[in-house]
Amino acid sequence: MSDLGLDFYTKAKKQRTTGTILRYLSVFSGLAAVGVAANNGRRNLAYGLFGGQMVFLLGSMRYSNMSAQSLDRALWQRNKDVLFPPR
Repeated sequence: MSDLGLDFYTKAKKQRTTGTILRYLSVFSGLAAVGVAANNGRRNLAYGLFGGQMVFLLGSMRYSNMSAQSLDRALWQRNKDVLFPPR
């Protein structure tokens, strides 16, 4: 009903997409680290990839949390508009 609620909703969708991409990057980084450690035995590269995995995972968690907050705000705004329509 209001533009503010729609803005929060589109923001939540973008943040959720970013969180999903970071989550997949975390998984791929972990698999690459295991592959590098198993095949080449290059520990420094494997540790770097594991560190990257943790960074991607923390970023994913942050964006997922921000997405949930934005969605809550959008729902709150929608309910407010339904209960107290603007005049």
